[in-house]
Amino acid sequence: MRVLIACLLGLALMMPVFADDCQVKGARVQWLTDYCMYTLDTDDVPEIEACMRDDAKNEYADECAAKIKYKRKMCKIAIDEEQISMSLQECLLDESFMGSTVKNIGIAEQ
Repeated sequence: MRVLIACLLGLALMMPVFADDCQVKGARVQWLTDYCMYTLDTDDVPEIEACMRDDAKNEYADECAAKIKYKRKMCKIAIDEEQISMSLQECLLDESFMGSTVKNIGIAEQ
């Protein structure tokens, strides 16, 4: 877990500082971490790191487009598995729907 935290911190420090007007709040790396943990249903560091490396191969228009993609996929899973009872559009607009990494602005040590 400490390795993942160090990687996330390093990535966050390399990101440019600017006003984020994206409808999906939080940092891309936090959404990616939550997306990987959510889709893999694990917090196993090697598996999450592999998922994050695989995603690095994808191209996105910008940071916001990437965050929307992660949130959309997480919403679809939550809806399909009946974890939430709302439409995809409602989930995408719901500012409270997010993983723990986004919510805690990083990974909370347990």
